[in-house]
Formats: sequence, C-alpha cells, structure tokens
Amino acid sequence: MTETAVSTPIWDFVLNYYGRKGVSEALIGLQDNQGIDVNMLLFLAWMAARGKCLAADDVKFVSTTSHAWQRSVVVPIRTVRRLLKENAPLVPAEAAAEFRKKVQAIELEGEQLQLNAMAALVDRLNPADAASPEDAARRNIKTFEAVAGKNFPPAIVDGLARALVEVADGR
Repeated sequence: MTETAVSTPIWDFVLNYYGRKGVSEALIGLQDNQGIDVNMLLFLAWMAARGKCLAADDVKFVSTTSHAWQRSVVVPIRTVRRLLKENAPLVPAEAAAEFRKKVQAIELEGEQLQLNAMAALVDRLNPADAASPEDAARRNIKTFEAVAGKNFPPAIVDGLARALVEVADGR
C-alpha cells in the first residue's frame, strides 16, 4: 500500500486477491493484450467474493462511469511509469528509477481512488445472489466479456475464479 493509501473493504480485497498466484499476470495480460480495465475486473471479483452477480446493465453502468478516470488519469500515469522503466530519456538511469517509484505510487493511488469510487456505486446497482463466490466470479466475468465485446482465454478465467475461491475461503 502507498503511504497515502487508506484501508477500505475493496482495497483490502484487491491487495489480497491481486497477490494470489497468477492473478497479476492474468490481469496485466488482459490489460495489455485486450485493452481491459483491470480495475473493472477487480471490482467484479470483489462483488463475486461477496456472492454477488451483476447484470449487463449494471456492469455497463460501472464501466462507463469509471471509464473517464481510467483513460484520462490512470492510463497516462501508467504510460509514464512504463517509459521510465524501459527507456527514460535524458536523465541518468538511477534518477529515472527513483522517479519511477514515485510515479508508480501515484498510479496505485489513482487506481485505489477509482476502485473506491466504483465501490461507492454499489447502492445504485441491483446485484443478484450467486450459489457461490466462484459461480459469481464466472458469471461476472462472462457478463463483462459480453459488455466489452471480448473473449478471455478459458485458462485465465479458471485461474481468476480459483484465486477468488481462495480469497473467499480465507486461505
């Protein structure tokens, strides 16, 4: 967590879930290869961990509502961070690496702000109960695929659902 990060239910969940084996790689792969907003999938996983499924209208509402922040704030900061990692212009590598750490902290704070704002939208949604967190995860991912017009590799969906079960079970 960054120095300015505040513990919230969704943020605590995200830190636990994202740290699970294969989760970060799967999410970053979907982000980089399919242009997916990772925070949207993390939000849906958080809902699933609570045993809640969202209909397409609710997924679309949360995605559309958070899109401007994601594209106008988080993505440009991420672009700067990645530039500093791979090919920082002008400044010595050590200075770029130190600056990159600061940019990364700001990026994480921006993502936390987005996730907290998404969680605040829950009262405006009509989630349905699921048979289990795994069922909710699979249904939420399938709904997000339909809304986004994407198809995720089944192995990635399976890995994300398994990791969610671990978190929901307290492992």
